[in-house]
Amino acid sequence: MKNWIFIIILLVISLPVFSQETETDTIPKKVWEFGANVSSLAYQVLPFSEQATLIGPYTLGIKRSFNNFTLRYHIGANLGDFLNQAYFNSGIGFELGRKLHKNWSVTYGLDGIISFGSLNYPGVDFGHSGRLGISLFGGLRYNFNNSLYITTETSVFFSQITTEAQIAVLPPIGIFLFYRID
Repeated sequence: MKNWIFIIILLVISLPVFSQETETDTIPKKVWEFGANVSSLAYQVLPFSEQATLIGPYTLGIKRSFNNFTLRYHIGANLGDFLNQAYFNSGIGFELGRKLHKNWSVTYGLDGIISFGSLNYPGVDFGHSGRLGISLFGGLRYNFNNSLYITTETSVFFSQITTEAQIAVLPPIGIFLFYRID
């Protein structure tokens, strides 16, 4: 009798180990994320710099996440003062992430970039010519809740036009606010 009780206890304990995987466990979670560069608003509250308009190359961002892998598209433009500070930047790439703590995550990835004018950062001006390049980036994200997070990133931009190559390092000057739609 004791042997049967022991065997039944072993079977009951081992059932979760050998249970069948449910269909929801294998389906990746797909999420849309929409964001905007809120650096100008943040600089009104906390004046970090006198040049509040130099907030990085992008203004708007759209992301499509599949678990920890994210496809991303960013765009930014200033066409108001065409001769002095006009620029157009567009980037498409991928982003990976790793959770650090309950609300904190680190992100990193690669973007392909097309840029006309500048990257909207002091010392990085391409004149009136366009550039194609790639950008390696790393960033930090804080999740307010499941739908809203704020992020910033630093990037290294490599570009080439004819025989002239350029490397630009952009510190984390852009602050983005993203909204996640499940």
